This record gives sequence, C-alpha cells and structure tokens, in this order.
Amino acid sequence: MMQLIQKHFGTIPVAYVSIKHSFARQYLHNSIAYTNKIIRDDIEQQFPNATFIDINKHMCDNELMNLEYFEPDGLHISKKGYQVWRNAIFDQFLSTQRM
Repeated sequence: MMQLIQKHFGTIPVAYVSIKHSFARQYLHNSIAYTNKIIRDDIEQQFPNATFIDINKHMCDNELMNLEYFEPDGLHISKKGYQVWRNAIFDQFLSTQRM
C-alpha cells in the first residue's frame, strides 16, 4: 500500500491506523497483533513520512477493551469509539504538524 501511495503521490505524510481488535473476533487477537507488528515495523523502517497509529491502545482501559467503544454486536464501533478514533488521529496530526 505504501509503495502505491509513494508512486502516485510522492512522499506525502501518511497516517496508518492499525487493525482494531474486537469482542466479536477475539479468536483473531493474536493474528491481528502480529499483523499490526509487521505493518508497524515496515512503516518505521522504510517510510519515514508515515506514522503508525495503534488505535487499540486508545480503545483500552487497563489493557482491556472498553465495551463502551463498541456497538452491542461487539464488532462495530460506537459513537464513543469513533470519538476515540477521531481524537487519536487528530492528536497524531497535531504532533506531526509541530515537527
């Protein structure tokens, strides 16, 4: 994905939001964590213009996912969850602009 962005747009700043964990797909927790690690490592090593946002750390309280951030189905994000995403992305944007 990053190669395509660079090919078509050059070295623009990019923020990549991690794959989120969910209650409905807890059986994929380890796979999601592993995939996020590979993506984070790739971004940090090869794309200095890109930032990896680990959305999962923002959706947890004491390392446990906060139920309030999910709809009752345990998969989709609630309004409160989207506020968390907005704040995490906005904070990253602000910190990037200060550099």
